Amino acid sequence: MKKSIDLFLMLLFVICSCSSGSSSEVAEVEEPDNVGELATLKTNEAEEIAAKQAVIWGMLEDNGGSSVFERGVCYGTTANPNYEGTKKIASVTKGSGEFKVELTNLEGSMVYYARAYVINKKGVAYGNQVSFKTADLASPLLVLGTIKVAGAHDLFLDVILKEHGDLAIQEIGLVYNTATKPTIADNKIARSKVEDKFKERIRNLKPETLYYVRPYAVTPGGVLYGEEFVISTIKKGNFTYSFNQNGADAATVTRIKAAFDLATTYYNNFTSIVKHVTVNYSPGTPTADANFSGWINMGANASYQKAGTAKRFSLHHECFNIARHES
Repeated sequence: MKKSIDLFLMLLFVICSCSSGSSSEVAEVEEPDNVGELATLKTNEAEEIAAKQAVIWGMLEDNGGSSVFERGVCYGTTANPNYEGTKKIASVTKGSGEFKVELTNLEGSMVYYARAYVINKKGVAYGNQVSFKTADLASPLLVLGTIKVAGAHDLFLDVILKEHGDLAIQEIGLVYNTATKPTIADNKIARSKVEDKFKERIRNLKPETLYYVRPYAVTPGGVLYGEEFVISTIKKGNFTYSFNQNGADAATVTRIKAAFDLATTYYNNFTSIVKHVTVNYSPGTPTADANFSGWINMGANASYQKAGTAKRFSLHHECFNIARHES
C-alpha cells in the first residue's frame, strides 16, 4: 500500500513539473520587413559647364518608404559611374526634393558621365545617366603695361598678368631679342615667383639698337607668349667731370667724387647728354650752385654732397646752356 502511494506522488510531481515548464515558454514572433524600397530619382542635364567645373541637379521623386540620408552625384569619364567610384555629396538640398552638386577639379575638353544617387535604408538608388563635355582650358593672358623706359644699356618694362586662365603657371617673365618673335630659347628673364603685376629690367643691351620683347608664361600645356613690343635703346651719353678739391678733407672728397661718379653713370646710361662740367669744392657756398660757364660749386654742407644734388645741378647746367642758345 505504501509503495502505491509513493508511486502516485512521484507521478503527480512529474506531471506538475512538466505543466509548469511549458507554461513559461514564449513563442517567437517574426517581425515584418519595414525597410521599404529603393528610392526613385532623376538626373538633370549639367549646367554652368566650364573647363574645370560643372553643376548637376538631381530630383528625388520617391523616397521608397524610408528616410534618405545621403544625396549626391557619381561621375567619371566612363559610362555608368557608381557609388564605389568618384562621387560628390550635394551642397544644396531643397524641400521639393531637388539637390545640387558642384563638380570641381575636372579636366578640360573631356567628356564626363554622371548619375544622381540617393541612399535610404534599402540601399543606393541611381537616376538616369547624363553626359557633358567640359570647355577648353583658357590660357593665361599677359600684357605689357604703360611703363616702357629705355636707356643706352637697359630697358624697363611693366608686365601685367591680366588673366590667369585655367592652366597652372609654372614660370613667368620676359623674353627679348634683336629679331622678331623672341622665345625662351633666345634671351629670357624669369621671375622668382608668379605675380599679377611686376616691373622688369633688361640689362647689358647695345645702345641705339632695336629690341623685340614679349612676356611669357610656362604652363603644363606649353609656353604661351603675350603681344610683342618693339623698343629701341638710346644713344649712350658722354658726361664727364673734373674736380677741384680746394683743400677739402678726405671725407668730403670721397662724398663729392662718389656723388658725381654715380651721376656720370646715370647720365651716360640713361640719357644721351654730351657734357663736361667742372666741380669745385666751395666751403663758402651754403648748399650748391651752378653757372653758365660749366662750373658747379659744392658747399661744405655734407647733406648736399650727394648724387641727387650732382644730377640736379648738372641737369640745371644743361638747361642753362639750352636757354642761353635759344635766347
